[in-house]
Amino acid sequence: MRPAVHLRPDRLRAHAAAAVELSGSLQEQLTRRPPEEAGADLGELAELDTTVRRAARELAELGAVLATVAAAAESADRAVAHAVHRVDRS
Repeated sequence: MRPAVHLRPDRLRAHAAAAVELSGSLQEQLTRRPPEEAGADLGELAELDTTVRRAARELAELGAVLATVAAAAESADRAVAHAVHRVDRS
């Protein structure tokens, strides 16, 4: 009998990978951005850069946390499966 609780570590890992990928894409866009156009508001561009960098950092951290949660979920899922198996055999 399979346990009724599934923590879906595979989906958590997929979300972690997506967050890390998005973070990398944001960082890449910052480095590839064309030079400021004449008349551009440099203050607004700096604020946008700061916001994008912060978002990229947050996504990278979220990816790391999701990967950790995925590992914990997989471990918990195994523990539940073993417990259910032991109860079934009793």
